[in-house]
Amino acid sequence: MPTYTRREIEVAGLVSDGLTNEQVADNLGLSVNTIRYHLKETYAKLGTSSRAYLAAQFARGKIASAPPTSPRPR
Repeated sequence: MPTYTRREIEVAGLVSDGLTNEQVADNLGLSVNTIRYHLKETYAKLGTSSRAYLAAQFARGKIASAPPTSPRPR
């Protein structure tokens, strides 16, 4: 299962809610180009270019961050 960044997860969630790239950018205080970049990275990890597929995978919980790692013993 791919690992997604916090920002990729945020963007995927807002896209899944039906927001446009412009609305996501406004919501997160980022540029539209930055949103496109995060979507491109997420699409690549999913092996798709479909916004609908991204939303479906997000709804199924397939787009999530990696589980936290345990601290190394000292």
